[in-house]
Amino acid sequence: MTRPLTAIAGGLATSPASASTTASRTLTAAPLRALEQRWAEQLRILSEWSDPSASRALARALSELREALEHAERQETRLSAKEAVRRFNMAASTLNWLCRQHGAAIDAVKVRGEWYVDRAKLEAYLSSQRGGRP
Repeated sequence: MTRPLTAIAGGLATSPASASTTASRTLTAAPLRALEQRWAEQLRILSEWSDPSASRALARALSELREALEHAERQETRLSAKEAVRRFNMAASTLNWLCRQHGAAIDAVKVRGEWYVDRAKLEAYLSSQRGGRP
């Protein structure tokens, strides 16, 4: 049974714990979802005729992978202030004002002194303020 484990273990180049939280270095969640599904199937097979402690360890590892995937999927929708300014062709001071005054509407959060916004919510907010124009 080591062959399938070796085959699936090679699919993850970086550990989920080392994934960056910035939008520009976010793990792409789609390939990791496929990996997670393969690992879940391998765990199901192993649990039928393997050491229970090994199965528990693998289950914990799979749980950590799922948490990392959920984090990556949330981050894919986030833009840093710099990225948002470039993408929406707006002044940095305007975006900072929006984050402070209308942060809830655009799901703005400040992390280590830098603003991050939800891309879709910012786009919708700007469109509504421009009379429906993008």
